[in-house]
Amino acid sequence: MASEIVKVETDTGTVELSGDVIRRTLCDNQNVTDREVELFIGLCKAQRLNPFVKEAHIVKYGDGPATMVVGKDVFTKRAQRNPRFKGLQAGLTFASNGKLGRREGSMLLPGEQVIGGWCKVYVDGYKEPMYDEVSFDEYAGRKRDGSLNSQWASKPGTMIRKVAVVHALREAFPDDLGGLYDAVEMGVACDAQEVACEVEDVPDDPEPAEDPRKALWEDVAALKRAALELGTSEEGITSWMQANIRRDDGGAKPPNEYSPEDIARLRGFLEDNIADHEQMAAEQMEAECLDLADHDIEF
Repeated sequence: MASEIVKVETDTGTVELSGDVIRRTLCDNQNVTDREVELFIGLCKAQRLNPFVKEAHIVKYGDGPATMVVGKDVFTKRAQRNPRFKGLQAGLTFASNGKLGRREGSMLLPGEQVIGGWCKVYVDGYKEPMYDEVSFDEYAGRKRDGSLNSQWASKPGTMIRKVAVVHALREAFPDDLGGLYDAVEMGVACDAQEVACEVEDVPDDPEPAEDPRKALWEDVAALKRAALELGTSEEGITSWMQANIRRDDGGAKPPNEYSPEDIARLRGFLEDNIADHEQMAAEQMEAECLDLADHDIEF
């Protein structure tokens, strides 16, 4: 897969992708596996995404599993292209002087605390707009010490409004946007001014050399490849992670914050998933053999 060139038809023209191109031009992390390259190219082909104009991103921290996300513009452009789209309203939910308030836009005034973001999508044929409201604490990106990262600390209103918009648009237009996720939803850093794949900076206080998570992540990576080859979807694995591995406040925990226990749970899920697939395959083969045994074979 490293040198094989694949032509991908996108909404902005035909592009050529390969493992070499992705690692050399789009990604500085050489730990991206051939399987992850194949999945990223598959996403671009299936959704007609051009990674060279930042419509698709592949983000990988160290040896952990890669995450594949799309840019927010993909959501808004595809919604606008749908003839049933009749516009949207979006803004913030905030607390001020002990009371909750809502306003359009992403402006936060001094003394106000952002609580969440909301979005209404107007769809032709719907009596009421598609409405979604998301919690700031559930999606805010944080450092290892629990403090907000630079993006969320400097632009809290902009970031949480963005999450609400992509949530509501995906629910309003599942045929156009189903299975696509923005970087902020997945808890990964993917700045709009940067290239499509990034490697996490080495922290001031790096992890010990014998980090117990490294071996666990290696197990998970191998199990994930096996599960995908057996037919499990990338979206299904991601959905399980978001639903089952969460912070103390109830929000989905990003993979770079997983504890050894969290990674072990993910490994157990993948092992059970593979076992289920293998059991189904064995039962199907047994049924086919019995079916053949029930028919006389003429010579």
